[in-house]
Amino acid sequence: MKQTTCWSEARTSKENVQKRYEWVVKWNNTDMNFSRNCIFIDEADFDINMKSNRAWAPRGQMAVTTTSTTKAPSHTITSALSSVGVVNLSIRVPKQSPKVRKVQGDKYDQMRGFYFIMDDAPNHKQIEDTLNERNRDYKYVFLPPYSPELNPIEQFWALVKRKVRREKLQDTETLQDRIVDAANEVPMEHLRNIIQHSKNQKSSFWQWNDCKDVPDSKKANRIIDRGLKYNLRVKRKFAVVDTDSDSSLELPHRVSLSSNIAELSNANEKEVTFIKEYTANIVGRMNWNKCLTEGQSKGLFKRYSTGSSLRANFDRKHNHK
Repeated sequence: MKQTTCWSEARTSKENVQKRYEWVVKWNNTDMNFSRNCIFIDEADFDINMKSNRAWAPRGQMAVTTTSTTKAPSHTITSALSSVGVVNLSIRVPKQSPKVRKVQGDKYDQMRGFYFIMDDAPNHKQIEDTLNERNRDYKYVFLPPYSPELNPIEQFWALVKRKVRREKLQDTETLQDRIVDAANEVPMEHLRNIIQHSKNQKSSFWQWNDCKDVPDSKKANRIIDRGLKYNLRVKRKFAVVDTDSDSSLELPHRVSLSSNIAELSNANEKEVTFIKEYTANIVGRMNWNKCLTEGQSKGLFKRYSTGSSLRANFDRKHNHK
């Protein structure tokens, strides 16, 4: 049994899958590169009652955790992420004037010409307006609907929330401090890996368009992916031994199967003839174990180890004929 993951039906609909493919085709023809010139923006909600959904308990007892309040206020945290790390992490303050937002946010001159990638949430339209106000060649890109796999920051928030839920807040600790500490604890290598994962998802949509009309193509792709992952694991386990020889390996000799097949068919005919003669000469009930023993003494039935297997094979051939 595996832990289930709930997906909306719209996420796997043909219409939305087609939109993802069209989005990948459109932006692959530009200089947009997830690892070089992209900023990923998204929000996540936190509250002090966030707990892990797994805990230890004695056998026969429920795993129960307590919370300070039944319903706690939620804090919306906005983050900007890139391949060089977390660009910004802040609480979204409502009713903030546009002038204040512009003064506070306009301080990353080295990101001129970057692509700002976000989902199509309604509040992200404000970010679009803010980027249009600045003369820094900022480019905003909205993801197709129901496409979290194309936004690496979704995985980043999953890591942060897992760290926030790990332990109960201390008396001298605030939720904001815990969120900042959790974000800082995410290694740079993990950030690069989740961005690379989203880049790989873009490649998978190319494969989907090429194979969407081929029967059983999804199953074939899964088998190929498992084979590639297995090869990577094998490469990590075994070091490549370099030799000084430049000569290639000789091809093995071709083995003719016709002679083996002829020998096997002749042996089958002899075994069938022996069984028929044995059954014709016996008195009483057929003893397959004894028949097997006498036949093996004459060089027959080398493929069998029990009388029941000999009987089953003979009955199958006899009934087939």
